[in-house]
Amino acid sequence: MRRLSWPAAAGVTLLLTVLGLLVLPFDAGWLRLLVGLALGAAGGAFIRWALVRRAEAAELPEKRAVREAARIVDFSWRDMTLAFATGDLAESVRALNENYEAGDEPTGEGFVTEPGTATEENAAPAEDTTV
Repeated sequence: MRRLSWPAAAGVTLLLTVLGLLVLPFDAGWLRLLVGLALGAAGGAFIRWALVRRAEAAELPEKRAVREAARIVDFSWRDMTLAFATGDLAESVRALNENYEAGDEPTGEGFVTEPGTATEENAAPAEDTTV
């Protein structure tokens, strides 16, 4: 429902704007457009609000707890900073990553670091993913 809320809001906004242009009894077209846009924006915002509210109400408590447990504060191609809901959660993440220091880069094991193009002869064998 969250994903549907933006297209639904845009559709309602467009629909109400066009209806405002066609139905309103004003002679001035710019006034009908202005009122139609205002009604369309209000209707679109209402539809978005209603769908997001309904999606939050239908969300499982477990999913909500996981979603609220950690929040991304800063993200770049190299680093990510997280804020945790509780100190216990932060300590358990630190314990799981005790050997990691900020700024460490992956070693790239298993990846070809030489310039060139992979071919069938020098490509790594594919993993067997059959079940």
